[in-house]
Amino acid sequence: WTKTRVFEEIRKLGGKVDKCFVIFDRQQSSTESLKKQGVDLYSLTNIKAALSRNIPKTITYLTDDEYKEIRAYFQSPQVWHENKGFKYHELTKHKPK
Repeated sequence: WTKTRVFEEIRKLGGKVDKCFVIFDRQQSSTESLKKQGVDLYSLTNIKAALSRNIPKTITYLTDDEYKEIRAYFQSPQVWHENKGFKYHELTKHKPK
């Protein structure tokens, strides 16, 4: 279930949704998409912060190889899957009614 789909169901039941909190924002245009639906997105952290080279390794616990792997995935999940020999499944975007 996408956030949009959950919000749609809540609203069908008479609920109000105008804010959403996530632990980790992948920064894949959710903020803009939710804003169009009248929802403000808040996050504890995001991909840019998590992969920042300014964070000491003692905090991230990532090796250089792990860092490169995660960065490659977020730059292009489809290419990352193909390079690993994995099947890639595009997440379908649920359009609000």
